[in-house]
This record gives sequence, C-alpha cells and structure tokens, in this order.
Amino acid sequence: MTLLARPVSSRKPPRLRFRWLERVRRFLSPMGARLRNPAPLFLRIWLAVVVLVLLLRLVVMAVGTLGDGVNLRTLEQHRSDEDTVKLDASSIAQSFRSPRANLAEIDVELGTVITSPVHFPADWRVRLLSGDGLGGPVVFQERMNAVSWEKNPYLAIYFPPIAASEGATYTLVLETPDTTPLNSFMGVKYSTFDALSSGNMYIDGKPAPGDISLEGLYHYDILTLLGDVGRALTGQGVLIISWLAFLLLPGLALLLWLPNSLTMGQRMVAAPALSALAFPVFLLVTRALGLKLNSATMWLLILMCAAAIVLWLARNSPKPKITPPNVKDENSKLKTMPSNEVKGQNSKLQDIAFWGLLGGVIFITLSSRLLSLRDALAGMGLDAYHHTLIAEMFIRNGGIPQNYIPYAPIASFTYHYGFHAMTAAVAWLSGRTSATDMLPLMPQAGQIAITLPVLALTLFGWKVLGDRWAGLAAGALAGMVSIIPAFYVSWGRYTQGMGLALLPVAWALLLEALHWPAQPVPPPEQSRRAPWRAVAGQSGPLMLAVIGAAGLALTHYRIAMVYVAFVVLYLAWSVFAAVRAGKNRWEVTRPVWRAALVGVLTLAAWSPWLVNLMHNFGTRFVGKNTPVGSGYYSLRNMVGDPLLNHPSLSLMFALSLGGLVWARRRRDILPLLPAITWLILGLWSNPYLLDPITEWLGITNIRLPYAGYLDATTLATGVWIPLALLAGWTLAQLGRWILSLGWGYAGGWGRVWRVIAPAMLGLVALLGGGATGLQLSPMIDDKPYIARADLDALTWMRDNLPHNAYVLANPFAFPWDAPPQAVQGSDAGLWVPLLTGGIQSSVPPIPTYNERLLDRDYVNKIRDIIGVEPFGEDQPADWGALKDVEPPVFDPKNPPNPGVTHIYIGSRGGALNAAALLNSDQVRLVFHEDAVWVFEVK
Repeated sequence: MTLLARPVSSRKPPRLRFRWLERVRRFLSPMGARLRNPAPLFLRIWLAVVVLVLLLRLVVMAVGTLGDGVNLRTLEQHRSDEDTVKLDASSIAQSFRSPRANLAEIDVELGTVITSPVHFPADWRVRLLSGDGLGGPVVFQERMNAVSWEKNPYLAIYFPPIAASEGATYTLVLETPDTTPLNSFMGVKYSTFDALSSGNMYIDGKPAPGDISLEGLYHYDILTLLGDVGRALTGQGVLIISWLAFLLLPGLALLLWLPNSLTMGQRMVAAPALSALAFPVFLLVTRALGLKLNSATMWLLILMCAAAIVLWLARNSPKPKITPPNVKDENSKLKTMPSNEVKGQNSKLQDIAFWGLLGGVIFITLSSRLLSLRDALAGMGLDAYHHTLIAEMFIRNGGIPQNYIPYAPIASFTYHYGFHAMTAAVAWLSGRTSATDMLPLMPQAGQIAITLPVLALTLFGWKVLGDRWAGLAAGALAGMVSIIPAFYVSWGRYTQGMGLALLPVAWALLLEALHWPAQPVPPPEQSRRAPWRAVAGQSGPLMLAVIGAAGLALTHYRIAMVYVAFVVLYLAWSVFAAVRAGKNRWEVTRPVWRAALVGVLTLAAWSPWLVNLMHNFGTRFVGKNTPVGSGYYSLRNMVGDPLLNHPSLSLMFALSLGGLVWARRRRDILPLLPAITWLILGLWSNPYLLDPITEWLGITNIRLPYAGYLDATTLATGVWIPLALLAGWTLAQLGRWILSLGWGYAGGWGRVWRVIAPAMLGLVALLGGGATGLQLSPMIDDKPYIARADLDALTWMRDNLPHNAYVLANPFAFPWDAPPQAVQGSDAGLWVPLLTGGIQSSVPPIPTYNERLLDRDYVNKIRDIIGVEPFGEDQPADWGALKDVEPPVFDPKNPPNPGVTHIYIGSRGGALNAAALLNSDQVRLVFHEDAVWVFEVK
C-alpha cells in the first residue's frame, strides 16, 4: 500500500559539500563497493571488532541482570499509629510467617524520614532468627551499618535467599549490644494493636501489643520463571487454549474472508487485535437479537471461525505442480541458481529471524506482565473493582448488561466495555465464570491486553510505514523497556491500555480502506451480472475499517478521540500532498470520501450504543472549569514525578529523534503523524493550559471548546505509542548499520561477520529485553486492595451475614474533585457487593457518577454517612445516626431496613479508626485476620 511516501530507492543521496564529510560517510557506510585499500579495510574491521565487543558487553550485562533476578513482595504490614522513637528500648523485634520460599529481604519502615544514611555504631546489629521469639537459632546476622538505605524511608535488610522459607516463621531483631536505646539514632513505625495475626512484636525481649510496619520479599530468578511457565503449560491448558482461540481465530477468519492487501504474516500479527475489536461489535448484534452467550455458544462461535479458516485455506491453497518425468527438478539447479534466487534464500533467513525475534519479544513481554501478578489475588488500584464487577455483569447477563443490579442501584450501563467483553469471553471459554474466578482473570486479561502493543506496533510499522523491523523494534520498546504501559498494572488502567493497544491496528485498517484500489466499473450490459466477489472485494476493506473504528470506540471513548484526530490530520495532509502533486480532483478527494463513508457506516454500526449514551450517560469529572478541578489535569498530581522521570521514557525520547531523519528521508509526514497528533491534542487536553498567558494579558475565562474531555493524563500515559514508533526506526537503522559492517567482503571475515553479527544482535535484543522486562515486573501497587485476609473476610461475610446487611466501608475523595465530592472506596470494603453476592456497602463503584441512578438519592445518602463515621478521636461516630441511615433502594416495593449493620476495615486501610472501634462498646468484633476487621453494630 502506497501512502504518499516516495520510495526510498528513488531518492537521490544528498550532496556533501566538504570532502572530509564524504570520507566519514564512506568510512561509516560500508554498503558500497568492496574497498581494496588495506588501511581502510583494517580500520573497518577494527570498527566491526569494537562494535562486536560492545554487543558482547551488553550480552554479559543482560545475563548478569537476569542471573541476579528480582525480589518480589510477599508480606506486608503497613498499619502504624506510633513510633519506637518514643521507647527507650535497646531491642525491637517482630515475628512473621513467610508465605513464599526464597525469602531474601525485609524492609522496615522508619518513623522519621532520614535525608541521608545514618552511620550506626559498629556493634549495632540486625539478626534473623528461626521461630517466634528471641530464643531461636540465628539464620542471618549482620552489622546494622551494612544494611541498605536505597529504599529510604525503609531500611532494607538483604540476606541470602532461604529456600525452605515457605510457611516458616522468623523473627527479625534490631538491637544494640548493651542498654543503649535504639531511639538515639532511629525510630520504627508500628501499630499499637494487633495488625499481623501471624506474628508478634517484642520490646527488649518481651511480647508487646502491636506489630512493626515492614515488608517481606522473596527472590525470583530465571529458573523460577521457567518453572512457572512449565506449571502454567501443564496446569492451565484450558485457559491457555481459550486465550489463543479467542485472540487468533475470529480476527484471522475476518482477515481471510474480507478482501484486503495484508500478507499472511501481517494477518497473523493483526488477528489478535481484530478479534478484540470485533467482539464488542458482535455483542451489539447479539443484544439487538436478544441472544444470550454462555460457554457453549462461545465455543460454537470459535469452532465456526476455525471452520471458516480451514475452508479458506482449502479453497486458496496452491495446487501441486505436476512435473513431467523427463524434466529435471528445479532443485537440482541449486548450484547455478541466479542471484535473485539467492536473495530469496536470504529473505527466508530474514523471515526466520523476524518471526523468531517477534515470538521472543512476545514471550518476554507476556512473562514480565504476568509475573507482576504472581502474588496478587485480584487487580490493583481503584479501577480494578469496577473492571472486575463489569466483567462479572457480562457473565450474569449473557452479554451487555442493562444495569448494575444487584451490585448497585444503577439503572443504566454506558461504560465502554471492549475490555470487559474480552474478559467475559475467555471466562466463558475456560469455564471460569464465578465472581471469585473473576478476581485473578480480570488482571490477567489486563496484562495480556497491554502485551498486544508488541503486535499492534509491529503491524503499523510493517504495513503502514513499510518497515517491519522498525515496527518490531517499536513493539519491543513498548513491551520490554518502557515503564508505560507496564505501570498500568498498578492503576488497573486496563481499558485505556487496551484502547491504546488496538489503536495502531484501527489506524492501519482505515488507511487500508482509504487506499484500496478501485475496481473497474463493468459495462452497462454486464452490470447485472457483476460477480458478488467484485462487490465483496470493494467492500472488504471498508468493513474491516468500520469494525476497527466501532470496536475502538466501544473499547475506550477517549482513545477514539485520538483515532479521529489522527484521521483528520492524515486527510488534511493527503489532500495537501495530492494538490501539490497536481493530481486530479477525484484522486485528491477520494480518501476524504472514503473516510466519510467509513464514518457513516461506523455511526450506523454504533447507533444502538449511541442512543444508549444519549439517554443515560453524563460526565462527572471532565471538562469542569473550577479552581479545584485543575488538579485533575496536573500530571504531577495524577501521574507523579517518579513515573514521568523514569529513564525508559528519556531513552525513548532520545531515540525518537531519529524519526525526524526517517520522515525527511521518506519526504513523508506519516512517521511523524502520531507524534503530531499527541502534540496537538496536548493543547486541548488541559483547559487550564492557557491560563498563564491569559492572566498575563489580563483576560479571564478563555477555554478551548470542550477542553479537558480528553485529559492530559490519558495523553501522557499513552505517549509511548508515538515515541516507540519513532524510536523503533532508530534502532532498526542501527541494527542495519551494524550488519552492514561485514557486507562487501569475501572470504572468512565476511562469512564470520554474517553469522556472528545477527546472532549478537538477537541476543542483545532478547537478553537485554528480558533483563529490562524482569526489572519492570515487580511494579505493583504498594498497598493492594485485596490481601489474603481480605478475601477470607469477604468469604466469611458471604457465608455468615444476612443478605440485607448494610456494611460501612472506608471512604475517600480525590482532592481535585470539586464539591460535592464523589465518594470512593479506599480498601476491600469497595469489593463487598461483588464478593458477597450483593450485600451493600457504603462506597459506590466509580461509574456511579456517570450513570442514571435507580435510587436518585443514592449518592447523597452515601455523602450523608461520612459525617457520622468513626474517623478517630477528633471525629467519633454518631452511633444513633449510623443506626438510622437509609441504605440505597433497589426495589421500591421492598425498602431495606434502616441502619448500618456492620463495619469493614480492610488491609489497605483508610479513614476508619480501627483502634477506636476495638475499644468501643457500640460494636462487637466478629472477624479478625491480620489488618482486617469486621465489626457488628450492636
């Protein structure tokens, strides 16, 4: 497909004005004729050796990093209301049970933030003892001066991995050799009440109430990873088959039967994204027809797709060529093969290298993504709950749900659902359809969704930009190097991640439709007999483009805005370039008319959902012109400096500068167009961006129309797409230059280089990517919403609480949300309705504020509760008001009994005061495990 780009082969090399520049160019560009001068040849070989040594050094560094492995968190106790700096103790200890083998690190939270490392006295020490108490044998002992301060304000204590630590109890001791108090140098945070059921705190060797704030980490290395992979292949076979069947078969069937110019390789790369794009559109059809999906119907759909693929392959497979007996086989002429056939052999080797590297990048990316979930019981972050909830709603309804009942009194459903539909589809296929099954399946689907950029960027670089190696390098950067989208696991921001992953494929499908060659119009006498294939051939790319656009809009509304902005810029550039080239009016306007046709067809396919949005959807958090709301558009508040300043983003920014050279060489703006789209939308994403200028001019209330509906955070956390595409070309060109150092030479040196150089580049890519991916994998939320104790508590509540119970849960509000603020849940109390089968809690799911409410006073009732909750000594509970509050109404004919019946405090914690409730005579403790408490209101 030609996209206004001038072929590189037709470009004349730039004329250099200075001879020394010409000499440098010839020295660094050995792709010309063979040099016969011994001195330049020696220098060129020397340069090749230097490059080889650097590559070898990178391989050694990568192997070292992989060999070192990483430490993953397995234990956490972060409750604290006191500091040992107030205690004149010479020994502070904490016992705990290790949930994992290979315990290798304990981080103790310090009570005072220390700006520089402390030099403890030489005889102060830290010990790790076996068993509970200070009388057990010593497992590890070290001077306190040897501990690490790299995690300040945590004191990191490293020791050799303990292979048999799973299920074992240990005691960590910080002590001085005499009566010198520890508080002369440091204090340690601790809770004054029991917050870690599996351990005890000791002060000067004696048991004390409470627990130290600490984290336990275990060592994870390549051997453990390979063991996990083997166990997944043997124990999770149905789940793996379900994922492969869903991602490959529907998309590939569409790409085979709908005519397009993609090669078979490109179709295989595009198939997973197209499957994810097509399924939400398919659900609109099933909703209109009243069809309900389940495991049987999903497998029937998959088998139909498989049959369609087999039928297409049977119809289009090349027929065997029959050779007469007296004609020699062409393979016998291998020695006299023409030069172009030798190039064909080289092309096959390149194909093997390409597919091998692509498979390796996908494996490393997926492994590092799933490794982040190894110790997670559910998704991380606030968004994880409503993603899991909506996926389960799809299971309950057999398709797109109509409302949120029985989980919340919400009478509509307008949330973009492409990600949740994919999760539900795999749940149907694998038979994992219960609410508890959704807990691990949803984040797994999210991590797979943010692995898809490897394929999506490869396709865009290969099909649209004409360089598959640049696309592969872009996918490798996004999958194995960039902190975003890897960091999405900490936020549970999976709908955005999936939308961005599908965006390059949706673009590619649209550009395919815009430049699909027009079929010749048959004569009038033959028009009635025009074959159906001609019509299908003309409409096939349009149908794929419509599926891409509609599916993307159903996956994420804001990413659909980015899609539209790119299309508008591309059409403007294509019209300008066509006019400048002197093309006729039809050639100038044809892409515009085709884009308009795709737009009309997309709106037609999307119209049932559009009607639903018009009747039910409202925007609560965006486009608000309030002083408080400016915090919502602050990248420092929403993203944070550690993420914005991560070295991987700086690396990609630096490498992306090569894209400027790429666009200049192509004389085409297309490689830069995604970056230009991000830049232009960046001006529109923050309604407060122009305030400094308007204030300086003395003008107020200047806002771009609808500014802020595409927020700055979405753009900033999606900038890896344009950066990766530009940086991928730089890496591809660097690889080509390294390989070219051995071109043009005959003999042993040329043969050796042509073998070693590609192998070294492949090792650097895979081992280096594996090393960086492994370092990204421990990035999970510091305080997960659901720990093992939370899951045990929610299971107990499901089995023991009456279904009409009303649970008070920890609330919070975002500081940038203007009053009246939206109430959110800060711990597993948010998950009560889903995991207990419909028991209500006092915090709503996030989509509440954008939906039509069944109980119009639902949100106000939740806000009213906050004023009487037990938040501490300064704000004790109004127990009379708590017992009289009105729970939300689901059925006006059956109003609920008034009053809060139970109080839930989860492991992540929040505003509710656990210590005050433990000492209150208004409640009775009915469940306690670690930092989780369930109280019954008397």
